[in-house]
Amino acid sequence: MKFKFKIKIPLYNDGNPVPPPMIMPSGVKVNIPSTITGSGFVNVMDTDITQDDGTVVHAKGIEGGLDLTIVPVKIRVAGNIGVSTLTQGNREGIGLFIGLLVEFPSPIVLGSSGLGLYGLSGLFAMHYRRLEDPAVPMDPVGPALKWLIKAEGEPYKLYNSSNQRLWSPNFDRWSFGVGVILGTLDAGITANFQGMFILELPGPRILITVKMKFISVKPKDVKDDVQKITTGILAVIDLDFGRQQITIGVMINYEIEKILKLTIPVELFFKLNDPSNWHFWLGTLKVPASAEILGIVRGSAYFMIQGHDFTYPTALPYVKPGAPILGRTLTGVAIALGLEASLVLGDEDIGLYLKVGAGFHVGVSFSPFVIVGTMYFVGELRLFIVSIG
Repeated sequence: MKFKFKIKIPLYNDGNPVPPPMIMPSGVKVNIPSTITGSGFVNVMDTDITQDDGTVVHAKGIEGGLDLTIVPVKIRVAGNIGVSTLTQGNREGIGLFIGLLVEFPSPIVLGSSGLGLYGLSGLFAMHYRRLEDPAVPMDPVGPALKWLIKAEGEPYKLYNSSNQRLWSPNFDRWSFGVGVILGTLDAGITANFQGMFILELPGPRILITVKMKFISVKPKDVKDDVQKITTGILAVIDLDFGRQQITIGVMINYEIEKILKLTIPVELFFKLNDPSNWHFWLGTLKVPASAEILGIVRGSAYFMIQGHDFTYPTALPYVKPGAPILGRTLTGVAIALGLEASLVLGDEDIGLYLKVGAGFHVGVSFSPFVIVGTMYFVGELRLFIVSIG
């Protein structure tokens, strides 16, 4: 067993006595030959934390995680736990987070469906909350989906692989989750699915998270070389009864190795107490769906339909100032769509390239009936510090 340590040496404490250095273990490795292998982490907390209501609490405790494989029976067990004491004025409380994943050595076959149950997961959080970013206008990747992407589709973890915190102590926040891992009977190589049902209180708020991956291998030509095709999907169904809204967010990534990369963000939104406040976005002006072909042809597109007014920004890339579409508001039910494609020869990062592109934006409203649009063509030759276009 191996440990890695971080040493925290305070140099200043706002005029108060400087506390002594702290030894903070951060990495753990376990390797018992032919028995158990794995790794994990340990973090010691002693800091002020801002809660979701903007108030500050002092959290002191310990958090850790361990991902083990029991070699003889080929069972994987991964767990995260956090225990902290929260202090805010005269109030004190205990924060507790437990996340667990168990993967079986072989699937439990689910009848004649062609699928098997490969594992189970769960979580319990008391005085802990998910660290969601605020909603960004015109972004089809909403806060819940953005959090799931940051969590890499694994809600039971306290931190992601980049050591970004996913859950944080917070008074009066509770979460309960249960999930499954499903896959095809070829060890889940062709398709695998990881989902979790999460109930958050107060609210209540229900999240159904989904992580799916499809892989297929097809020949490039008559030779034996193979070409991997990968499709990844992250999705969240967010039923937020406290805010009276329902959001379904999906992020689709499709890749044909060395040939095509495709990213499609999708969001469907309903405001339960306002029937006109709804939208379906397949990409947006701000964050469109994108594609790259052979590393030289790039494209982006969006399709937006919503039940309330839509206003174009006062400036758009490559659209001339004063164009009728800029700043235009489409009233009532509105549709906006656009497409851009470009061919890039060279390297944009070093500033040596030739770029040729074209695109359009179109908007339609029905109260009253209005159609606006614009089209553009662009070209640029960049020679380091010199640009012609």
